[in-house]
Amino acid sequence: MTTDTAKTFAIGSCQYPGSFFDQEYAYQAWQKLSDDSGLCKADTLLLLGDQIYVDATAGLFDESDFRKRYLYAYEALHSRINEATIPKTKYSLNDDHELNENWEPVFSGSADHSDNEEIIEQGLSYYHKHDICKGRTTEQAIQGLAHPVFLCNSRNNRSHRHAGNYLDARMFNDQQEQALTQWLLDSDPYQVKIVGSPAALMPRLHCSAKSQIPNSKGEVPLPFNPSCLQSDSWGGYPSSLTALLLFIARNNIQNILFVSGDFHFSAVSKLVLTINNKTTTVHLAHCSALYAPFPFANANPGSYILEDEFYLPDIDLSQSRLSDTANRYFNQQSALQCRVSTKVVPGGDGFCFLRQESATSLKLEYSRPTLDSNPVYELPLMTPEPTDLIHA
Repeated sequence: MTTDTAKTFAIGSCQYPGSFFDQEYAYQAWQKLSDDSGLCKADTLLLLGDQIYVDATAGLFDESDFRKRYLYAYEALHSRINEATIPKTKYSLNDDHELNENWEPVFSGSADHSDNEEIIEQGLSYYHKHDICKGRTTEQAIQGLAHPVFLCNSRNNRSHRHAGNYLDARMFNDQQEQALTQWLLDSDPYQVKIVGSPAALMPRLHCSAKSQIPNSKGEVPLPFNPSCLQSDSWGGYPSSLTALLLFIARNNIQNILFVSGDFHFSAVSKLVLTINNKTTTVHLAHCSALYAPFPFANANPGSYILEDEFYLPDIDLSQSRLSDTANRYFNQQSALQCRVSTKVVPGGDGFCFLRQESATSLKLEYSRPTLDSNPVYELPLMTPEPTDLIHA
């Protein structure tokens, strides 16, 4: 791989721990951060969650003292990658396995509420102390890199979900939503902008999508059903998803790249948003696990809508709730049209390398130690229309 390291990001997530039988193989993705001469292939490392698995045996043999689980998991990770060539500039975000599988808030009156709160308190405490990305940050815009980056915490500030509020539950709080949207608004519309989110923005799960068959007036229902509670990604939080897509489309913010993990398979998606005769394209890069040895624990691409089209109502969610439209149809002609196209990257574990080699495209290269060559994808960028020359 020939590249300019000063403009290259290495992106990864989901490092399942090795056992006595697979120690060498389990951490080989980290060795691929450097070339044959030992030089690092990237200057910036973005880790998007599940750097450890405190619940690696699903409770069968996990340490009963969950504080020891955190300590042992981080120590095991550090001991295995401490000789790898890792970029000096590095940032990370946590996801659920730094806490507990599929952690999210529970009902405040439930019997396990206090235990659930202690899990996130202790989990984040150990994460800040022992994470390999010392000096890391969350919920913050990062400047001074090859491209502006916003680290979007899609785990710790979720609201409690249930069948009665599935349309209005939110992935994060007001502070982060405002910070993200303001960062997008303040950025150059045509500059490449990277949003790191452990949870994937798209594609949607088949089970969470509701058919939008128009009635005789051309009106359609919301594209979400209560089964979206099964989704751990943005699709499981319709209000947050709708608000963000409407914001991007209304402001016609081009050249956004969402990078995410969690799926345990790699994919490249294109999201085309159309509203009021304006079209905005958003790119999405999903990183496979650094090591995910158990097929039953991996997401299946067949569970997702790889070619998708749906509509969202053009409403102001700062003044109303998405559920206000739940029992009525909205006009499809004046709505936000969302079209998603997803390509699944050939299988394997490893980092994704991102770099810009021209003004008109981004390049994604997925490290695949088991393949003869790494899969490479070009993401086209929007450029401003040339201005007319004014002659004196």
